[in-house]
Amino acid sequence: MAAGIKTKNIPRFAVGLFIVNEMITCKEQVVQSERRRNEYLYSTADRLLTTIFIMSQKLDVLLMDDDRDICLMLETILKFAGYKVQSCSFPDQLQQVLSTATPRLLLMDMLLSGTDGRDVCRRIKSDPLTSQVKIIMMSAHSDAGKSCRDAGADDFIAKPFDMDQFISKVKSQLPANSY
Repeated sequence: MAAGIKTKNIPRFAVGLFIVNEMITCKEQVVQSERRRNEYLYSTADRLLTTIFIMSQKLDVLLMDDDRDICLMLETILKFAGYKVQSCSFPDQLQQVLSTATPRLLLMDMLLSGTDGRDVCRRIKSDPLTSQVKIIMMSAHSDAGKSCRDAGADDFIAKPFDMDQFISKVKSQLPANSY
């Protein structure tokens, strides 16, 4: 008989019903536990698939400039030219974007608020996951081209610049069908 139950004055069928009821309750708990485990596994798999999908997204150009107006202007020009573009204004945003998508080209200002873009360029070029990203640095200091190239930039453009020259430099760094 069931442990801890005094059966002397309880009819046997009642004890049997009690045991059956306990077995059903136990089975329901197992089913609920399995359901929770499966829900967890499915939600984990769903998050993983979403992450893989995001990371597989193709991004042509990533813009980084602490002047939001410059980002918006360049983003509009590049989208009009047919590029898939995203922009950010801070280095921590840059790391977040680079963790979800790898752009083919990074257009970056040399002097960012509180950060030297050349240091960011060096970090990107030294990381095996992002070293293949082409980088064009921009600056209002027209003589900064050499220091930007020394930091690993693939090209440099002085501000202000001609839009045709800008598009030409972008095209030179983004060969067709390079995905």
